[in-house]
Amino acid sequence: MNLWDWRVTAALGALGWGSWALVVNWEAGWASATVSAVVQGTVSLCSISFLLLLANQVLGRPWRSPGIRVVAGTLVPYGVLLTVVVTAHMIAHTHNIFLTIAPSATIGIVYSAIYAYKNREKYAPEAGARGAVVGTDRATAPGLPSERGPKRRV
Repeated sequence: MNLWDWRVTAALGALGWGSWALVVNWEAGWASATVSAVVQGTVSLCSISFLLLLANQVLGRPWRSPGIRVVAGTLVPYGVLLTVVVTAHMIAHTHNIFLTIAPSATIGIVYSAIYAYKNREKYAPEAGARGAVVGTDRATAPGLPSERGPKRRV
């Protein structure tokens, strides 16, 4: 089992963080805790793949240095996801939003930083790396600059 595979990470995140949400919201009643658990599990499942896709897009931008690429590849996708998660819990009327998301938010930022660091050169335009979409090259990867440059007229 490869924990860096997004499918494994997403499934473990949905199960683990959904269960955590059930426990910390139990005092609000069974129905409220169950809704919070379903929201947290679903958001965790969807956010892992979205986080990695968005991180790959940010890492593929032409940054001035690998350090800026890592910081942006960590904070931009994570900030977007944190906003979505908090909003989803506010809509679902989660009893303890902070306690529900704090552990996953903490582990999520660490995971994001490690992912961005490990992949800082993989999607770099100047490295001539493969695109953010698995199985495509930079010329066909959506959202990434092409290595071929503009077409010339003959």
